[in-house]
Amino acid sequence: MATLLVYLLLGHVVGDFVLQSSALVAAKRTRAGALLRHVLLVTAAHAVALLPFPADRWLWLLPLLALAHAAIDALKAAFERRRGETLGGFAADQALHLACLVAAAALADPGHAALPPPELTRAAAVATAYVACVLGGSAVVRLVLARFPLRPDADGEGDGPSPWRMGHAIGVLERALGLTFVLLDAWAGLGGVIAAKSIARFKDLERRHFGEYYLVGTLTSLLVTVAVGAATVRALRHLA
Repeated sequence: MATLLVYLLLGHVVGDFVLQSSALVAAKRTRAGALLRHVLLVTAAHAVALLPFPADRWLWLLPLLALAHAAIDALKAAFERRRGETLGGFAADQALHLACLVAAAALADPGHAALPPPELTRAAAVATAYVACVLGGSAVVRLVLARFPLRPDADGEGDGPSPWRMGHAIGVLERALGLTFVLLDAWAGLGGVIAAKSIARFKDLERRHFGEYYLVGTLTSLLVTVAVGAATVRALRHLA
């Protein structure tokens, strides 16, 4: 069951975080066609992720996974039309998806027959962790920071790249590096990442509101990184 769950999770995070743009997320709230497109993309991601297993073990799962994903996302869309996008809604959505994937893995558990090579399964687990941490983490950080908006003049002045785009890129690199350090059991590297960010933002941190905003975002990103990294390390030990 655990092995199959790894591949189901890989398909889910690729479908939800790699193949789904922010425009598609917004369109799903009001257009059934956009929701259908997203469900088809997620189903295709599941199909590719499950290729290491014999087709008769999982092919019948695809329509069930598609229906479950469509129902959960339809509920989320209805919620967001009334309340807007929230961290609680995102967490509930992902928790429901996870519960469905656990149930699917239990239903289609291949046992010890025809399992993929352990090395491939561990690679799938690591890939899942990076997508969930780097891209899923971006959604978590954004939704947390949305509760503490900066004043319009707090994002700096002058020409150059948007500070919001730069902040997103820095966060992506921060979580990718941080997860690598956690997986390599090199925890001191996390301190180096935070120090590098702080040096780059040293002058901006003199502004109280920006400093608090920066701290909330950094700690949220760090929490996501450590949580995903610790869960992945434990999973890899179980899969060994």
